[in-house]
Amino acid sequence: MRPAFLHAIAQAVVHGHDAQADQERVLSLVEESTGRELLDLLGSSHPSSLRPPAHRIAGAPSPEASGPRPGPAVRAPLRAASPELTQALREVLAEREREYEEHFLDTPLTSVPHDEDIAHRLVQYTLNHPGSAVVRYFRYAAPDGLTGGAGAVPDSLGIMVCRDGRLTTVTGIPYGKVADLAELVWADISDPESPWPSEATCRHVWDLLLAPVWDRVDDGATTTHLTLIPTDHVFAIPLHVAVGPGDTRPLAARVPLSHSVSVAAFVTQGRHLLKRQLMEQDDDLTALLSTDADASGRELVGTGWHPGRVFVAGPPPEGLEYAEPAHDADWDGLSALVAKEPEFFVYAGHGTYLDGPEAAGPLLHLGSHDVLTQFDLALRVSLPRNKLTVLGACVAGQGMRSDGGDVLGFMRSLVISGAGAVCLPLWYVLDIALVQTVRALLRKSRQVLGDADSAPFDVVQALHEHYLTVLDDYPNLAGRIQHTPLALYL
Repeated sequence: MRPAFLHAIAQAVVHGHDAQADQERVLSLVEESTGRELLDLLGSSHPSSLRPPAHRIAGAPSPEASGPRPGPAVRAPLRAASPELTQALREVLAEREREYEEHFLDTPLTSVPHDEDIAHRLVQYTLNHPGSAVVRYFRYAAPDGLTGGAGAVPDSLGIMVCRDGRLTTVTGIPYGKVADLAELVWADISDPESPWPSEATCRHVWDLLLAPVWDRVDDGATTTHLTLIPTDHVFAIPLHVAVGPGDTRPLAARVPLSHSVSVAAFVTQGRHLLKRQLMEQDDDLTALLSTDADASGRELVGTGWHPGRVFVAGPPPEGLEYAEPAHDADWDGLSALVAKEPEFFVYAGHGTYLDGPEAAGPLLHLGSHDVLTQFDLALRVSLPRNKLTVLGACVAGQGMRSDGGDVLGFMRSLVISGAGAVCLPLWYVLDIALVQTVRALLRKSRQVLGDADSAPFDVVQALHEHYLTVLDDYPNLAGRIQHTPLALYL
C-alpha cells in the first residue's frame, strides 16, 4: 500500500495548485497512508496488562556492574555485553515481538476509518488557537512516472504548514538529503567523546527542514505553539535543537514547541489537549530507577511533591522524600507502580540498542533482573490517567524511525499504553541536563497549584521557559544544545 500512496501523493503534489482544496487533498492522502496501525491500536480497547514474560534475562548488563566512566556523567549505553549475552538479548527481543504479534492475531484490531475531514479539522484547530502552527513532513515519489504519461518524480520530502487556517506546502526536497542528515546525526551521537548533535549538524537541520517554511511558520506575529509532525527518517532527527543562521538559540528555546506522531493523533484523537492539563494535589509520581553515577535519578529530588504521593521502584536517589517503601526495579516493582495509575511516570536509567537483521530495537534495563522492550510497554503497561511520562534513558528516542511513515519504538508503545505528554531524548544526554530539565517540569507542575486543590499546567510552555533559562546559563551554542535534551511529544 505504501508505494501506491507515495505515487498518489506525488500525483496530487505535481498536478495540484495553491488552492486550499488542493492542499487539503495532499494532507488527506498523507494522513491516510501513515500511522494507520497506531490509530487502529488507539481505536481498539487496550489489552489487560499481561503477566510478566516467562523468559527473562538474568544477568543483563546492569548499572551496578558498569563502573564509572571518565568525564561528565552521560546516560549512555552500558558497557558492551559479551557476545553470548548480546545473542540472548536478541532472542528475548525477538520472542517478545512474536508475543506482541500473536496477541493481536488473536485479538484483531478495530479498524479506524480514515477521517476524510482531517485537513478541515487541522484548519479549524489553528483558527481556534491563534498563534499556533502545525508543520507536517511527508514523503512522496513516482519513480515509474505519473498517471497520464507525466515523467518520473524522484523520492522527495514535502513540508506542509498550517497557520491561521491557511495550508501551504513546500515540495521538491530530495529525500536522499534527509536520509544523509539522519546518518549525520547518528554519526554525531556515536562519537564517544561528544555523543550529541554538533553545532554544524544543528544548523544543517535548520537549513534543510526548517528554513524552507520558516517564513510561513513565523510570519512576524507571535508564535504561541509550534507542532512538528515528522515522517520516516525525520523521526530520528532532533528538530528541537535546530539552529538558524545568525542565531544561537535551539528551536525549542526560540518558540514553545512540541511534536506529534500524526495530524490524526494530534487533532482527531485529541492529543493536542495534552498541552494544558489539570494538576491536582493528589497526583501520583511514580519512578522506575535503574541508576548509577552516570544516571543519578536526581530529577526526582526537590520537586515539591508530597512524599505520600511519590512511589519508587529501584534505588532512590539521596534526598528523595517518599512514604511507601521502595520496590525493587523488577517486574513486580513495575507492576506496583502501574497499579497506582500514575499521573506522572518517570524512568531514569540506562538502556541498550540492538541493531541487526534478526532483531533490532531499544531496551531499557530493569536493574540486573531483566530488560523492558517496546513490546512490553504496549502489552504490560497501562497508563490510563497519565498526564506526563518521561523516559530518561539514552536509547529512549531511538528506534522511532520507520520507512513506512509510522512511528515505532517506545514512543509508539507509550501512546498505545495511554501515556499523556511524552518527553524523551534523541541522543546520549548529560545526566545533569536531564536532571535539571525533568526537575523543572515536575516542580512547575506543583508550583502552579499553590494552595489550590487544582490548577492548569501547560507542559509546552513550562519546557520552553526552562529552555529559556538554559540560554542564560550557557552562553555558548554547544552548551545550549547539550542542555536542551528532551523532545516533547503530544
